[in-house]
Amino acid sequence: MTVDEKLDFLIDKFSDVQQDIKGIHQEIHGMKQDIDGMKQDIDGMKQDIDGMKQDIDGMKQDIDGMKQDIHGMKKDIVDMKADIKLLYRSDRLILDEVERVHNILEKHISDTNKHTA
Repeated sequence: MTVDEKLDFLIDKFSDVQQDIKGIHQEIHGMKQDIDGMKQDIDGMKQDIDGMKQDIDGMKQDIDGMKQDIHGMKKDIVDMKADIKLLYRSDRLILDEVERVHNILEKHISDTNKHTA
């Protein structure tokens, strides 16, 4: 191989290397754009996660409120049960009194000479 042939060969190889470098630069540029797009996606996801965290905090507060409501309802149920027991007791006392008065009236009706008012 002559010097000119060697030089032409090296120039061809150098040209190939330059093209490869240009291709690599283009790929790197494309990768940078992809990375920038991914960064934007990640930022969007972070915002979504922050929104979800706020929603979860709101749900926790709602659950705490529901727990308090349920506790209040349980207390109301206990109070109502006590009131119902008192009503049953009062009903029994009233029925006993009605029965006593009824017996007195029956005695008066059966013996009209006992009391005349």
